[in-house]
Amino acid sequence: SYVIRSTISKELLDVDAVTVPKEVIDNDISDCKVLTKTELKSFFKAIDTMGISNISNIDANSLSVDENDTGKLVASDVMRATITKNISINDESVYALKSDVTVTKDVDGNNILVLNETELTNMISSLNILAPNGSLSVGLDITALVSALQNGKLDTLLSSNAIRIIVSDLLDSILYPASGNETVYKLPNSIVEEQVTTMSKQEIINIVSIYS
Repeated sequence: SYVIRSTISKELLDVDAVTVPKEVIDNDISDCKVLTKTELKSFFKAIDTMGISNISNIDANSLSVDENDTGKLVASDVMRATITKNISINDESVYALKSDVTVTKDVDGNNILVLNETELTNMISSLNILAPNGSLSVGLDITALVSALQNGKLDTLLSSNAIRIIVSDLLDSILYPASGNETVYKLPNSIVEEQVTTMSKQEIINIVSIYS
């Protein structure tokens, strides 16, 4: 039903916490902004996995979802855009490889970056290790890395390319404190080109083992 879709879309677009990419707007309907049937179905499956029954109750700063249901969550373009925008590590915006993000605009014409399904799935697994309470704003230091190693979760933590970039930079600053290197990977202002040098998982594990 067009009327129902229009009503739900308006309610969703009025929620400040939600980021809506322009791609999910139905181009066949020109008189107002109405989300596609596919995205609305994906969106409601996503919020259902989070136990949210009222759109206005969406909290963009936390994520509560069983990892077995992550696939339903990341299938929604709206939820991926919303989560990507709100992930914060060490009080910085999310870091990512160029190949892991889509550069687009939201419905208001603002530039946004959206992590793809694979990278966001891996990122959620990493965030669940760093913040079991579901917070999208987490800290990442050598202590957190050692804890993940001792709990047998460091390999999972490093499954996210974005996390591996951050950890590589962190360890570089620890190993070479006088180098003056600064991270140049922060999003949404820039994207890391794919030729960026990062440490391998095994090298990171070897270094963290020294501190454990």
